[in-house]
Amino acid sequence: LRIIKTVPCLSRADLADSFVLQASKEKKCPDTDYLSENGICCDQCPKGYKLIEQCHAPGQRSNCTPCPTDQYMENRNFYPNCRSCKRCKRNEIPVTPCQPTQNTICQCVKDYYKFDIDGDTYECRKCKQCGVDEKEKQSCTPESNTVCECKEKYYRFKNKCEPCERQGSSFFKSTMGNSLPVCLTLFLWESKVSIFYTVIRRHATGQWSKQTVNYCTHFYLSLSAPHSHLSIPPAALSDLLYTVLDLVPIQKVKQLVRSLGVTDTEIAQAEMDNRYCREAHYQMLRVWAERKSLAGVGGQGELFDCSLMQELLDKLRKMDLGLAVQELETKYGTL
Repeated sequence: LRIIKTVPCLSRADLADSFVLQASKEKKCPDTDYLSENGICCDQCPKGYKLIEQCHAPGQRSNCTPCPTDQYMENRNFYPNCRSCKRCKRNEIPVTPCQPTQNTICQCVKDYYKFDIDGDTYECRKCKQCGVDEKEKQSCTPESNTVCECKEKYYRFKNKCEPCERQGSSFFKSTMGNSLPVCLTLFLWESKVSIFYTVIRRHATGQWSKQTVNYCTHFYLSLSAPHSHLSIPPAALSDLLYTVLDLVPIQKVKQLVRSLGVTDTEIAQAEMDNRYCREAHYQMLRVWAERKSLAGVGGQGELFDCSLMQELLDKLRKMDLGLAVQELETKYGTL
């Protein structure tokens, strides 16, 4: 007994279409062409043009037409519509007007800078003006805000520059080899410490004078008696790291920790160790903070060197996260 397999009855048109479909799957076109619905390699439209009609036979050309006013196409294409040109936002001006082959390029007007709200959204904000007791460290540009710092013999406290001599002080004398005595002036505010020292100098005339300098050696949050260091408690470090996570957009955390020197292996390990994304990001920042802290004090204790805070603020500025920098400076002070 023979078993005969039956197939559906196909018309010539159906058979022709199936052959074209099979051929189109196997056929490859040059990079400058595209495969049409009819399985033919048609040339793409050039920049600044859109497709009106596909070619109908090999060797024929596609029918393309220029993009209309206020529209553009920046690449070769076979699309039926061009893209709409960008319109500059409030407080923006066009640097380069829209052209058939290029979108509008905008930038903030003078005295305004680009502020990133999130990865895809931004607005132009008024540049910061340095205060009376501040000096300009970095001028405002269309891409970044003004960076201010306290002028000489002033320090930042609660986001204001205060003169050094107005704060009460306690002095700790210390000697360094054969050098002259150095007095440390320590100011303790809440969980923050600013360190100043007064150098007593003796001039050739035999007269003594003193010079107060804003000097950052280490940034510590509490006293540690055995070594006379100021150390940061685990709770305070955790508060700092979680504050950073609150201020940095979640999609930019990995970019931040990589810029701080955390390796991809350490990032992957943090993700494997923690079920929740926030805790994984916290572990990544903790790796950076602990490694740099131990390196800064020769492996003794959990100390937070002020250079770490400065490094963190610098990286945030480079990522255009100016608001995060301002919030951290307000909470922890400017170093």
